[in-house]
Amino acid sequence: MKKLLSIVALLALCVVTFSACSDDDEKAPQVTLHFTYGDAVKVVNTDLYVVKGDPFSIDAITCQAVRPNGVAIITGPVNYWLNDVPFGTAFQSPFGITIATESMPVGRYQLTIQMGLAEEGCALGTAVTALTFNVVEDVDQIPIPAGDDSQTQPVSYSLR
Repeated sequence: MKKLLSIVALLALCVVTFSACSDDDEKAPQVTLHFTYGDAVKVVNTDLYVVKGDPFSIDAITCQAVRPNGVAIITGPVNYWLNDVPFGTAFQSPFGITIATESMPVGRYQLTIQMGLAEEGCALGTAVTALTFNVVEDVDQIPIPAGDDSQTQPVSYSLR
């Protein structure tokens, strides 16, 4: 009988010790990512263009919390895929990358970007976004922008 009580006590201790605590009310990060492009990249509305032979470059990716008084960061590294093929990784801020376009045929390309995000008071998150950019033969093939001639592009995320 003493052995049975010892086993039951040990079992109860294991259940208490090894049970996981979870906060179901944990918030996910809500951020806006800002992409800053190199001088050769032209942002026209939401489309990106670069002339063949000029580098397509992302100079910086920054992160801003959407919530008032929030603080958010990119936890790095940032991984890049070009047309679904691993292309490179940026380990340090500003997390930029440059793609040489000399040997690329004229056309549309997809750059997929994956990064870790952290916001104060929230669970860690992972953002994956895809940018499409166009390699054109000549600068005359780039449409004239309707608005400002910015080199940045904000992308908002609300992770769930």
